[in-house]
Amino acid sequence: MDLFVGRGRVGRLEYLGTNVLLVIAAGVAYRLLGDRDVLTGDIDLTIEAMVSLGILGWLSLMNTVRRLHDRSHNGLLVVFALVPIANVILGLYLLVAPGSPGWNRYGARGVSGPASPLDTVVHAEALAAEAAARNEAFLDENGSFDMDGLFRESDIDRT
Repeated sequence: MDLFVGRGRVGRLEYLGTNVLLVIAAGVAYRLLGDRDVLTGDIDLTIEAMVSLGILGWLSLMNTVRRLHDRSHNGLLVVFALVPIANVILGLYLLVAPGSPGWNRYGARGVSGPASPLDTVVHAEALAAEAAARNEAFLDENGSFDMDGLFRESDIDRT
């Protein structure tokens, strides 16, 4: 699993589990790396705690990007995770909405990282075969591309 980069897809259960582990790790980092004031009991953040929480926050954002990819959404929508109230709505949406079935532009379903080069080639061949099957409707008896079926008569400018 490539946690530091928002590449690939992640399902709902893995998204939830990873975020729960990140929250637990953030709590532990805050508790262990924070500087406790003996008189008040308050914990002040040290540089180490801030760096640790920053890394854990980055991991959470990349996990959200991968979940957005599973829904066939652009990863830039992760900016809503930084907006109050919108982050709650986005989180609930990503927990409830199922991922897109099969392949999408971010890879195969259930694959955490990028697909292997062989899988990518096989997928590209499948897409090419599908496109060829769609284009067969526009081939004439000589195998030439027939443009007549592409346009309506009203679309052609005869001036």
